[in-house]
Amino acid sequence: MEEYSQKYNQQSLKLIIDQVNELQSWIRTIQNALTVEAENGFKNLQGRKESFNSFISREITAFKSPLFTKEIYEKLFFLSKSFIAYSSIETSDKQKLIVDTRKFLYHLSQKHQPPSSPTSPKLRLSSLYDYKQKSNMREIPSLSFESDVRSISGVGTKIYELLSNLGIYTVKDLLLYFPRDY
Repeated sequence: MEEYSQKYNQQSLKLIIDQVNELQSWIRTIQNALTVEAENGFKNLQGRKESFNSFISREITAFKSPLFTKEIYEKLFFLSKSFIAYSSIETSDKQKLIVDTRKFLYHLSQKHQPPSSPTSPKLRLSSLYDYKQKSNMREIPSLSFESDVRSISGVGTKIYELLSNLGIYTVKDLLLYFPRDY
């Protein structure tokens, strides 16, 4: 019985996530159209098949979601009716309608966010000083230009022999060494 309820909960969660993603996609489509209209001076742009106002009105009324309440549907119906009359209203009223629609869609988007996945645990990084005290690490020697190359961590006898064949004996020699070709 427990496996069934767990499977049912996972299926329900997936269904909700799918519905929220579909809603977010629809909101992005409407927001993009509103942005294009605002950037072009609220002129009721003509698309390939229809004008801006008829596109927005159609999109608003056509989208149905089980996530919507009665109040949301009423607001969407009001916005749809307002966009039907969009071509006959003043530019300032067009701006206000677009701003109101964007605000409504933003709040709708914020209200219906996809469930967040569990966050991974955060790492606690202690400072280098604390780490040295806890692990009794040897102190890293400070290097100068005149320091021997062997004082660099990772340079053992074999690497020292290779470097000395190139004429590199100090840190300064290493920094100023330019290969003949590369």
